[in-house]
Amino acid sequence: MAEFDPNSVPPFPIYTLVWDKQTKRVELDGMPLEPSVGQDYKQVGINAVKQKATAQNLDAVRVTVRSTDGDEWQMVVTQHGHVYDTTPSEEEEAKPKNYRPYFIGGSAALLTVGVVGAVVALNLSPEQDEGPEWTIPGVHAQIPRALPSEFDTSATWSVPVTKDSDVLELDTGHILSISETDSLVAREPTTAEPTWEGAAAPKDINAVVQTQWNGQDILAAHHGRELMLWDANDLDSGFRTEHVTIDIDHEHRVELHGQEPMVDMGDWVVGIPDGPRSLQQIVVPAGTIPLTATTDDEVITVADNEFLTVTTEGDTTHRTRYTPPDSDFTRPRTVWALDADHALLAWSHDNTNHVAIYRVSDGELLADAPVKRLPDQSSTLIPDNAANAAVLGDLLLTWEPGATGIQQNPGITVETIHDAVVYGTRSNDDPARLDLTDSEAELESWQSYGAADKAPDLVTDDGAYVVAPQLDETILYKASTTN
Repeated sequence: MAEFDPNSVPPFPIYTLVWDKQTKRVELDGMPLEPSVGQDYKQVGINAVKQKATAQNLDAVRVTVRSTDGDEWQMVVTQHGHVYDTTPSEEEEAKPKNYRPYFIGGSAALLTVGVVGAVVALNLSPEQDEGPEWTIPGVHAQIPRALPSEFDTSATWSVPVTKDSDVLELDTGHILSISETDSLVAREPTTAEPTWEGAAAPKDINAVVQTQWNGQDILAAHHGRELMLWDANDLDSGFRTEHVTIDIDHEHRVELHGQEPMVDMGDWVVGIPDGPRSLQQIVVPAGTIPLTATTDDEVITVADNEFLTVTTEGDTTHRTRYTPPDSDFTRPRTVWALDADHALLAWSHDNTNHVAIYRVSDGELLADAPVKRLPDQSSTLIPDNAANAAVLGDLLLTWEPGATGIQQNPGITVETIHDAVVYGTRSNDDPARLDLTDSEAELESWQSYGAADKAPDLVTDDGAYVVAPQLDETILYKASTTN
């Protein structure tokens, strides 16, 4: 049998065991673990990791171990209970070593005695009773905001959320919001049943992007000096997931909407995913603008008239020519990844701003237009991936075949976009929407309940979502689409 290589374990998911040295208590991903009579607390921790990995069909999993005294190290635990210390050596030199050998060593010692006993808190044992049947919450609650006529006026369901929460739809169909305890919560859209929880939600849920990290599904968010990552391989797991934080210099540009996250560090150096909690630095050709990292551990960067693919060794392996909209345009001023294969390039020339949408794989120009002003590099992209559309700053973009175009925002504060229809609030406080696929379309308003009414916070195929205060609570409502 070949020797097991802990480096072969995927970077995600990462479980988190928290150990209290004084009380001998352990938590796995926020869940307290209760030992059986005579059972060692270290044994409980490894047993819980084994059970959770088995439930997720994982042969081995990465685990971060933290003590309440502030020490931290990493290990890999296999489905059979084998434990491998994977803490990077540079971290070992900087941290006290009195805790780590005790936990790792104690865990490894379990191999000789077997891992037995139940972990009550996790409720993963097949012998344990299933929890109570889920009851849909807040059915028929009155929705306090007027919606377009195709949506119900009473809620399909409604749940409390934190005061500053917004709401997103993930590519998997799950509805994401921030709980009253400031965790990310993914819900089944029909019943509102929570199916996944991510610890330590970012301040702005609109910063969350569903993407890949070394080929693993993740949720990522960039805020200030932090790049936050959550494992999202199975959003129906029912588990709570701790997050991984990577420190980012405030001057670095982070791009999350391409194939994989990328950090433009300046000086022609780019960071791409490298293991579970670090970035590998790649030197790109001077004079080009980094666009996105790829799922093949490469970087796509933009030159005057080419998209270049650069390897980790700094070699250019592929060049795709594109034609600028004007022969006087040279290197773009700024670039944005719109999705895995589309980009927006922007130029400023002779006091004129111009933008263009390209398909990166073949360099085809899909749409271009002069604009009054360019989006800020830090503008939040609001994507509509299913319809090949997006909102970026003051620009409304579509690249669906037969309906490509670039429009300047006609005067609404955008809340969401769905099926290439933008929903927002006009300057006179009236909610309104605009169909981007119809070049002749005008803003369409609907009757509101009052001046404070906004457009829905989210629209999906089967409903609209509203986040609104109710006395001392904030409630997320779903209004289903009427037949």
